[in-house]
Amino acid sequence: MAEFKISVAMTTYNGEMYLQQQIDSIINQTYSPDEIIVSDDCSTDGTKEILKEYQAKGLIIYLTNNGKNGVVPNFKNAVKHCKKDNFIALADQDDIWLPEKLETALTQLKKIDINIPALVFSDLNVIDGDNKTINQSFFKEIVKVDPQFEQLRSLMYSNKVIGCATLFNPCMRNYFDSMPNDVFMHDYWIALIAFTFGQHVYINQPLIKYRRHNNNVTSANDAVYHKFIKELLDYLLNRKVDLDNHIKTLKLFYNLYQQNLTVLQTIEINKFIDLQNHSTFIKRMQTFRYKKAKP
Repeated sequence: MAEFKISVAMTTYNGEMYLQQQIDSIINQTYSPDEIIVSDDCSTDGTKEILKEYQAKGLIIYLTNNGKNGVVPNFKNAVKHCKKDNFIALADQDDIWLPEKLETALTQLKKIDINIPALVFSDLNVIDGDNKTINQSFFKEIVKVDPQFEQLRSLMYSNKVIGCATLFNPCMRNYFDSMPNDVFMHDYWIALIAFTFGQHVYINQPLIKYRRHNNNVTSANDAVYHKFIKELLDYLLNRKVDLDNHIKTLKLFYNLYQQNLTVLQTIEINKFIDLQNHSTFIKRMQTFRYKKAKP
């Protein structure tokens, strides 16, 4: 596997509490990354000082935004500065990667034609703020789905591809770079690529310790940060059925890539977009019907 190189694209925002654990877990992978690019979104705590220390040791490349941009533009900035022909692994600021994460993911991804946009994604352990395991399997115990049966129809209602658990190839990176800044979330976008005219593989084992705590953050495009786990579970478990952000993203996706879609995919996506014209009750029923992929 020596001919394959991996860039880790990490984003940070006020992540001083767990940042060192995360960076150390990336540095200590069994398959060492070629580079670690970190884009900070104007942190106001000690995050910048920690990043400067790692950069001074030559362990990371640290970037800072001129203003607070939000999660999607921040990840785009990190990926933009990665080496062109490298595979890309996305990293949050507060997880812990298991030592074999990159090696295991690359073993699967390198089997796919490099000229096809492709990604692999894995299961996750869930830990608390003290590194204690809450759940051994994110998908089996929390979401209660099997992602290996995921299809475009169910993906549109509830994305199962978690960005920090992914690795994607240089061809997919091209689509990441051209992703609009106002999509709902970056991992939802690349999942749509992979499940339509790309390829994907689910790795049925946890490769990351996914931290659940009160300071997890994500962002809508107005740069207002929200608690990531709560919002994600709201969508996956149907605690709320406001699909407006998904519909908005699907409209952007369809407008850009409709020429790449099959007739069936076009029908499915347009049917989903048409939910914007229906009542909350209809949206709830459709979400209940399709949120879980089935064999």
